[in-house]
Amino acid sequence: MKAKSFLNYNIDIQKQEQCIEDFKALNLHEQKQHLCELLDKNQLYVNLSSLNDKNFECTPEEQKVTRNFINLKTKHMAFLHEIFNNPFARKALAEVALPNGITDNLKFGIRPYQEEAFRRYLYTEQEDFDGKPKKPLHLLYNMATGSGKTMVMGGLMLHLYEKGYRNFFFLSTATISFRKRRITFSILKPRNIYFRRKLSSMAKKFS
Repeated sequence: MKAKSFLNYNIDIQKQEQCIEDFKALNLHEQKQHLCELLDKNQLYVNLSSLNDKNFECTPEEQKVTRNFINLKTKHMAFLHEIFNNPFARKALAEVALPNGITDNLKFGIRPYQEEAFRRYLYTEQEDFDGKPKKPLHLLYNMATGSGKTMVMGGLMLHLYEKGYRNFFFLSTATISFRKRRITFSILKPRNIYFRRKLSSMAKKFS
């Protein structure tokens, strides 16, 4: 398991090995439960873009289940990165201005690819184009760990809050949901107390 499994990055392997006798003293059910807690829950599925990767060895049935779960079929909207992968679309995206509600309220600087992520959402929200889905709009970001997904999420929440949205639902594994919410609040500038208070009170309903 240590060699082949995707373990949570917070796990101290040496500490686990030092407590191996305590682990052996547990019954089988408790051992299974403990081992499950060590896993990185984000690695319990394969991203759609990686289904055909030979390293994952996904069976046709597993691929079918994943596609059905994501509910993405050929007749549905294409990937935005495919729609925007032409000179005209890239020029249009470059002209999309980020609202002050985003740029003025995030504590940290926005990286170029995060700006691209914001612009793709804003363009999809504001403009009509071939392949655009009907409302309600579902937009999925596939970004690597450490690339600032939470900051993009926080920025979009600021934008949507200014447009009148008040209910934001966080879906995550139970072990990290509180930490995710706390990180989201910390990326906002201190003066944005009203928005932070609203988010905090809303988060308590799901804790």
